[in-house]
Amino acid sequence: MSEDKEQRVLRKTEELLAKMDLEPAPDVWDSIRSRLEPRPAPARRGWLSRHWLKSTAATAAVAAAITAWMIMTPGTPAFDEQAFLADHASMSWRAPFADKAALGLIELTGAKE
Repeated sequence: MSEDKEQRVLRKTEELLAKMDLEPAPDVWDSIRSRLEPRPAPARRGWLSRHWLKSTAATAAVAAAITAWMIMTPGTPAFDEQAFLADHASMSWRAPFADKAALGLIELTGAKE
C-alpha cells in the first residue's frame, strides 16, 4: 500500500471514530481494577496439618510397639567361641580353598568337633 493511500485510510478511520459516541460503561474500569488487584493465595494445607492427630497417634503406637518388643525380647546370647571355632573347622575342612590360618588357630586353641 502506498504512503498516500495509507494516510487516506487513517484519516477516514479517524473521521469515523470521531462521529461515534464511545463512552465506556460505568462499571468497566471497576471490573478491570478488581481483576488487576493482587488476590491473596488460598491457604494450602498439607496432609500432616489436616491429619495431625491421627499421625501423632500412629507414631505413638509404633513407638510403644517397638518399646514393648525390645523389653519382651530376650537379649542376645553370649558368644560361644568354642562352638564357633568347631563349626568353622568342620566347614573349612569340606571347602576346597579352606582358610588354613583359621584352621591353625583351631588346632592351637584345642577346639574339638
